[in-house]
Amino acid sequence: MQGSIAVDSKLAISPLQYHCSHIHLFRRIQHSFTGILFLCLSYILPLHFCSILLFLGTLLLYIHHLLRKKFKRVQELYITMFGTLLRKHELYDLPGAFYFLLGLTITHISFDNDIFRMSLMCLSLSDPIAAIVGLTVGGPRVLNQKKSLSGCAACFISSFLLGKYFMLFTFNESFISAFFCMLGECLSVNLSVDDNLLIPLSTGTSLYAYRAIILNQ
Repeated sequence: MQGSIAVDSKLAISPLQYHCSHIHLFRRIQHSFTGILFLCLSYILPLHFCSILLFLGTLLLYIHHLLRKKFKRVQELYITMFGTLLRKHELYDLPGAFYFLLGLTITHISFDNDIFRMSLMCLSLSDPIAAIVGLTVGGPRVLNQKKSLSGCAACFISSFLLGKYFMLFTFNESFISAFFCMLGECLSVNLSVDDNLLIPLSTGTSLYAYRAIILNQ
C-alpha cells in the first residue's frame, strides 16, 4: 500500500517539478543567493564588522540547534519554515547552513579579503554548479562511486573562471584555487566532513600557502 502511494505521488507531479526536486534546485538557489549577498557585504562593511556578523550568525545557528533538540515546538516551527530546504539528516542534525557560516567565519578571520572572496564564490557558486551538473549529466563515478566526473569537472572549470576573470588572479592562483575547491568538494563525502566547511577551508588554505611559500608574500 505504501509503495503504491509513493508511485502515485511521484506520477502526480510534472517532470520539471520532479527534476527540480531531484537536484534540490531551490536549496541550491538559496545557497548561491546567500553567498552572493555575503560577497556584496564584504565590499561594503568594514572587515572586523564582517567577522563579527559571521561569528554571531554561526553562534546563533548553533544555539538554535540546541533549542530545537530540547523543545519540540521549536523543532516543529523549524521544519515548517525550512523543511523544504533541508536534507533528511538535517531534520535533527546541524544544518548545512551552520557549516556554511562556520567555514566562512574561519576563512574570513584567517585570510586576506581576496582569498575570503574567492573561497566564498567557490562555495556559493562552484559547489551548486558541480552538484547540478553531476546530477543532471551524470557519467562515470569516482571516489568510491560517490562523485561524478562531470560534477568534478564543472566544479574545477567554474572555480577557475571565477578566479581568473572575476577575482583577476594569475593563472597559477586560479588553477590552485580551482583544484583545491574541487578536491574539497569531492573528498567531503569520503572524509565525512560537510562540504560547506571543507570547500572554503581547502580553497583558502591552498591559496594562502601558495602565496606564502612560493611567492613569499
